[in-house]
Amino acid sequence: MSTLTHVLPSIDYLLAHYNNSLEKYHDNPQLSSMLQVGLRKLEKYFNKTDSAPAYIAAVVLNPAWKWEYFQTRWTREQVIAARRRLKQYWETLYKDFREPRNQMPGDSPYAAGDRSDFDLWYQLDYVAVATGMNEYTQYCACSPEPDISDPRSYWMSGRSRTLFPNLSRMALDILSIPAMSAEPERLFSGQSRRLQQGVTVCVMKLLRR
Repeated sequence: MSTLTHVLPSIDYLLAHYNNSLEKYHDNPQLSSMLQVGLRKLEKYFNKTDSAPAYIAAVVLNPAWKWEYFQTRWTREQVIAARRRLKQYWETLYKDFREPRNQMPGDSPYAAGDRSDFDLWYQLDYVAVATGMNEYTQYCACSPEPDISDPRSYWMSGRSRTLFPNLSRMALDILSIPAMSAEPERLFSGQSRRLQQGVTVCVMKLLRR
């Protein structure tokens, strides 16, 4: 199932396709007119994503992309505005969240041969104190990891939850949101039809009695 991670990249791809097509078919008035209509509609929905920082967060919290995705595709002004919105979102909802860090049974925060709990805790605490960084800025300061194909698995790992307890909560909240509501709506509609059919069968049986 596609999640919010794919929304902005998909729009960026379509915007690039429309603009390239407009340049390619600029001498075709009829086709150019249709392309311009489609482009305006696409830009309308792209602008609507500004009201929800979760769309930006879904890309940045993909460890394979982070902010490098936007820095190579968006204008400097767009990136600055996006950084400001996401920083405010993080600081308002997640930065100071406090919850007992109970480890799930059988869930080890480090792989065999990796660093211990103490090493991970020390790194997180020492870096935060020495640099003044919080979880979000520490995560963004690290280079993207292009080999990671499943962002949710990355954030569900014990290692990520140990190093970034609040940021991992934010990531899993956002990366669990489907890109479209069509699939959940289809599921509920299907169950509703089944219930209606079941009620109809019961009523018919009662009437026959």
